[in-house]
Amino acid sequence: MEQLHSKGAEFLLAPHNAFGLFERYPELKGHLDKRYRLLASEENTCLIYDLREAPDMVKG
Repeated sequence: MEQLHSKGAEFLLAPHNAFGLFERYPELKGHLDKRYRLLASEENTCLIYDLREAPDMVKG
C-alpha cells in the first residue's frame, strides 16, 4: 500500500468482491483505517479510501 502511495496513488477502491481480503488480512484493514480517510463505505458495493492525507492531517 505504501509503495502505491509513494508512486502517486491518490485513492484506493476496494470492490465488494475484495472484502474477503480484509477478513483474511485484518492488519491491512487496520492499516488503511489508521493511515487514511475512508470516503465511502457501501456494504454491498465498495470501500473508497483517500490516500492523499492521513486522518490526523485532514482538516475538519
